Amino acid sequence: MTGKTFKDYLKEDSVDQDKHDALNNIEMTLGALEKEVLELHRLDGDTDSSGVGDLTDQLTTMRKLVSGFKEVIGRSTNIVPMDDKPADDKLSNMMGGNPLDSFPSIRGESKDLDYLKKLAGI
Repeated sequence: MTGKTFKDYLKEDSVDQDKHDALNNIEMTLGALEKEVLELHRLDGDTDSSGVGDLTDQLTTMRKLVSGFKEVIGRSTNIVPMDDKPADDKLSNMMGGNPLDSFPSIRGESKDLDYLKKLAGI
């Protein structure tokens, strides 16, 4: 074992989920920013305005930055582990058995209780 406790693995899963939530929030905010850049592009292209095309270079840079930011978010999302497996299943695979078997009080039952139930036919 790596020296991590069961609680450490549960906390790690929680932190990973928080990271995914933060990345999702950034992605949603970036979507709103992208809409604003498109609106600014529309306004800058208004031929009835004396300042038509004033922001062409800046808008190109904004679109490149938004695109680059989307790529970074995608890579970040792929880096942070996200499993649908519960933490005890992941630990079970790593440790070669179910770690909760060592902590019957967490599960609410013990092997002895299971054995007694079997003997009693329950």
